[in-house]
Amino acid sequence: MNNLERSESLSKAGRHRIYTNEQRKDRNRKAQAAFRDRRNNYTKTLEDVLLKYEDKIQDLEDLHTASIQQVKVTEERCQWLGNELASVQKLLQLALAENQRLLQNTMETLPVSPPSCASDLHITTFLSNLNEPQDVYGKRWLEDLNYNTGEFIKN
Repeated sequence: MNNLERSESLSKAGRHRIYTNEQRKDRNRKAQAAFRDRRNNYTKTLEDVLLKYEDKIQDLEDLHTASIQQVKVTEERCQWLGNELASVQKLLQLALAENQRLLQNTMETLPVSPPSCASDLHITTFLSNLNEPQDVYGKRWLEDLNYNTGEFIKN
C-alpha cells in the first residue's frame, strides 16, 4: 500500500457526515433550544419546591410560636393549681386539727360510765359519726372551698 492509498483509507475511516452544514447547524440550534427549555423547567421546578418549603417553614414557625405561648399558659395554670393545692392542704390540716381538738374536748366532758340515758347515747352516736367523711367541719370546708373557687364540689 502506498502513501496515497493509506491517506485515503485514513480519511474514510471515522465518522461519515450524512448531514450538510446547514442541517447540522439547524440540529444544534434545536438541541440548544431543547436544552434551554429543560433547564428552565428544572429551574422553575426547583423554585416551586423552594416556595413550598418556605411556606412549610413559615407554618412550622407559627406553630412553634403558638406552642410556646400554650406552654407558658399551661405553666402559669400549673403554678396557680399548685398554690391552690397548698391552700387546700392548709385548710384541710386546720379542719383536721379543729376536728381533733373538738373530739378531745368532747371525750374529756363525757362520763366514764356506759350510756345510761338517751342523751348519753346521743353523744356516743355523735362521736362515732365524727370520723365519717360527712362531718360538720368537712361540710363547712367544702362550702368554703365552693365559695372561694366558684365551683360546686360534691361531698
